[in-house]
Amino acid sequence: MAYVLGGDLEKCLKLFGGAAKYGEDPKGDSTFFDLRAEIQKLTAHSSTQGGVDWKAVRGWCLEILGTKSKDLTTASYLTLALFITEGYKGMADGLAVLTRLAGDHWDGVFPPAARPRTRITALEWLVTRLTPLVEDRAAAPDDQAAVAEIRTTLGRLQEIAEAKLMHEAPAFGELISAVAARAVVEQPAVEPESVPAAAAPPEAA
Repeated sequence: MAYVLGGDLEKCLKLFGGAAKYGEDPKGDSTFFDLRAEIQKLTAHSSTQGGVDWKAVRGWCLEILGTKSKDLTTASYLTLALFITEGYKGMADGLAVLTRLAGDHWDGVFPPAARPRTRITALEWLVTRLTPLVEDRAAAPDDQAAVAEIRTTLGRLQEIAEAKLMHEAPAFGELISAVAARAVVEQPAVEPESVPAAAAPPEAA
């Protein structure tokens, strides 16, 4: 289920026609160049979110994933942009894209599987950026379905990373814990204490 992306979520996941069903490596693409330039503003600011135009980042990511390349780095950028602009519902959609691309198409997506370090870097970058933001952002009651989905998806992404990257897989523990802290645990209803019935007045003599 898409919370905020609507049909764009499936566009990000649908493979392209023809022989190049995963598209092309985006590193030489002008849109990806603009995207990277915007993301690199993060390193020039002390703020966790920097001076980045996150709506532009979101748009570029959707363009690349939907029309040019099935790329894990771009999916990581999209996930952060969606969390910053849309909160937990956006994060759920972004992680759905990233996890399904990684889980269903690990051998075909970009960066190429022959360059595992670039894939590790993309995942580590996302975990490092998301964790403090999640720790600082409360989840509203209507976010709880998305939070539950995020917890499941993160667990799946961790499994994929550990299976494919083994000992080099990023550590997801802090992010998983931060998300778990945003889940509201329903407390069992407490039965009110029974009040003894008032004693009947004595009968008149």
